This record gives sequence, C-alpha cells and structure tokens, in this order.
Amino acid sequence: ARKTVTASTIGSKVLFIVADPAGWTSLKNHPELGLGTRIQLMEYKGVSQLEALGEAFDEDNKAVREFDTVLIDTLSHIASMDLSVVQKQKIAKKPEFDFERDMFPVYNQNAMRIRNALQKLLSAPINVIATAHSKEYEIKQFGQPTGNFVVRPKFNPEIFSEVNANFSMIAYMSAKVQVDRQGNVDYKCETQFHPTQTIVAKTRIGGLPVVANNPNIKEIVENWVASGAQLISNEEAEIIRPSDQGIQKEELHLTSFDL
Repeated sequence: ARKTVTASTIGSKVLFIVADPAGWTSLKNHPELGLGTRIQLMEYKGVSQLEALGEAFDEDNKAVREFDTVLIDTLSHIASMDLSVVQKQKIAKKPEFDFERDMFPVYNQNAMRIRNALQKLLSAPINVIATAHSKEYEIKQFGQPTGNFVVRPKFNPEIFSEVNANFSMIAYMSAKVQVDRQGNVDYKCETQFHPTQTIVAKTRIGGLPVVANNPNIKEIVENWVASGAQLISNEEAEIIRPSDQGIQKEELHLTSFDL
C-alpha cells in the first residue's frame, strides 16, 4: 500500500490505471491525495489501452488533456496478466502446446507487447509512474548459478531491460512497522535510490542519497522540475554505485518513475 500512496503524491492531475484491484483502496485512507478529484481512476483493460493513451496524449486529445501524470498500479501485474493472455492465445491455436518447447515465443511476444505500450506512453508529454512488485533473483554467470542473489522488479528479463533503460528512477522501498508497549504504531519507510550489490535501484536525478528515511518523493520531484529537470547521464548514474548497505529484504517493494 505504501508504494501506491507514495507514487500517488506526484503530479497535479493524475490518471490512475487500476491493474491491481485492491491497490488503489489504500488511497481512501489519505483524503489529502484527492481521490476522485485530483486523482481519477481508470480500469486497466489491456496493453492496447496503454498504447491508445500514449497516442491520445501525443495528439493532445481533449479526453486526457487535463492530466499531466499517468500512474500504473502495478506494471508487474500487467506484465503477468498479458503473459497469460498471450499463452492462452498460443494454446488455442496449437492444442499440442508444449510448455518446455513453446514458451520461449510466448515470452518474446509478451515482452514485445509491453515494450510497445511503454514506448507509446514514455514518449508522450506526461509524467509516467509505475509501481511494481519485487522479487529475489539468483545471479547467473555463463548460464550457471552463482549462489548470489539480487532483488529487482518482478519482470522477465526482456521487460526488465526495457524498464531499466527507459525510466529515470527506480526507487526501492521498504516499510517497517514498530509498535511500542503502549500500542503506539511507528511506521517507517526507507527508500533506496542507488544500486548496491543485492538491490537494483537507479536514479538519473542528481543529488540524492543512497538511502533516505521517509523521503518526501513529491518534494524531490518538484524541486528537480523547478531546477530545470536536468537528468544526469546513464554513464554518470552507473558510476555512482556504492557498496552494499546491508538493507533488509523483508517487505520491500519497488516503484519506478519516468518524469
């Protein structure tokens, strides 16, 4: 819920794409976000819908003209649902579908569909924010497992490459809830902006720390835009790679931004 609430703070007028049915309900607990006024919900219907939205923004269509931000919640769920759609289509055309032999073209088509939809949106004159679930993956070398793991967005490799290449920021969020003896709840949120040995993160917005406690993402973005919205290059971003900070992996989620 925290990743959705945090992502929802960005933008003046937000078109919220509901792909995770229960995700948006956390916004009801935050009336200051303006659910129903500043934030308008749109039910996710399919990847072609995302392409159509990108085209509508490019054409300055009056139906979307009021929005400056599109929030997709969650992009990882969209990728997973579309994989099922493609797989069912392949099975319908090929009853003798073999999962070991025939899944590779399914993954490729799924990646192409998601890539095309993202490119349409990312090229539009708007902010694009996408939340995603995270997963721990074992690092392989020459196709062999190494015993080392990294946490990154829950996408297949082809889709992750597209996300990693085109989003300006990949922020890794961890939420911790502590309750004292009096029953008082202390909710802490850590956000990692730079990559470490075990966690994938990225920022092309300069001046951010490796990890921040309860950062004001909205303020970070607004200050960056007010200063001219200058991105550091991918090469510069790669140089800023600190050592592993020993961040805990529990309850971690990931939010991606294209701003």
